[in-house]
Amino acid sequence: MTEINLKLSDGFEKEITQIVVKAVKTAQSESQGVKTYPEYMSIIQTCEYANIGRSTLEQNWIKKRGLPTISVGGLTRIKKSDLDTFLSEFK
Repeated sequence: MTEINLKLSDGFEKEITQIVVKAVKTAQSESQGVKTYPEYMSIIQTCEYANIGRSTLEQNWIKKRGLPTISVGGLTRIKKSDLDTFLSEFK
């Protein structure tokens, strides 16, 4: 890796520091409102992600329309990419 050393005036260095700090704070505040979901979501997480009720998910999307599910040890999971594909079919 190549290293570059620069000598900056105190004023310029402070200005760069302020710009970087402002950018980091902006990124942090924007990311706080964004919720991330796991690759394999529970029924509740899936409902939150799709902004639907549990009965819509279970009765309509899974039973009637065939949204793929994964069951392990009595727990039902829905793969996020499967849900995204399913939703894109109804655009």
